[in-house]
Amino acid sequence: MPRIRSFIAASLWLFFISADAHSMRCDSINAEVLTPDKKLSESICVVAIQTASFMKKIGFNTSSSLHIEVNQNLESLHFTPVYGLYNGHDNKIEIIDLASHLSESHSKKPFGLQMNKELHQSFIAHEISHAYTQANAPSSGLSLVAHEYIAYVVQFSMLSSTLRNSILDNYKVAAFEDENEMSALYLHLNPEYFAVKSWRHYISPENGDSFIKGVVRGEKLKFQALE
Repeated sequence: MPRIRSFIAASLWLFFISADAHSMRCDSINAEVLTPDKKLSESICVVAIQTASFMKKIGFNTSSSLHIEVNQNLESLHFTPVYGLYNGHDNKIEIIDLASHLSESHSKKPFGLQMNKELHQSFIAHEISHAYTQANAPSSGLSLVAHEYIAYVVQFSMLSSTLRNSILDNYKVAAFEDENEMSALYLHLNPEYFAVKSWRHYISPENGDSFIKGVVRGEKLKFQALE
């Protein structure tokens, strides 16, 4: 399975992690977190537990193991901002730390907003969702569009209504009318628009959790020619 990432389309990555990183096992879920310090590990465990709780409520089995690493330099060879990635081959989640997000080299504002702790944590939830989605997927796997639809729904669900509404206010786009509009091309060209349109599609009464269950079963958002 290819690497799943937020907002970027990159195939090669440079990954550096501190030799004095702190390792922690999260309570109540099967997750290991590797970060530069204990406080950060505890914070990420909280996000992982909250993400697992939400996904369990909508029908996911969240007993699979997670391995999360946080570092200061997670850079694309395409020189585009990186918010995180999930490596399905190694079942590893890689997240750049908040301080690096705030640095000049990562000055792009996600969703048109200044990066902050809550928004940063939502990207962690986004990547964690990929791991749980892969663990629940059929043997044939799921499409990139399916993965990202679920990941953005989880990410937006983790946000406070205030922050989520700030994002929605920045993107005056309607919900996807149906799954035929959700293409890999649109995802690559307009990832933030894809995110907002996916969320608005999900919260429509006729979609919601039942649509996601169809996605996970491989009945919806199937593989496309460009994937």
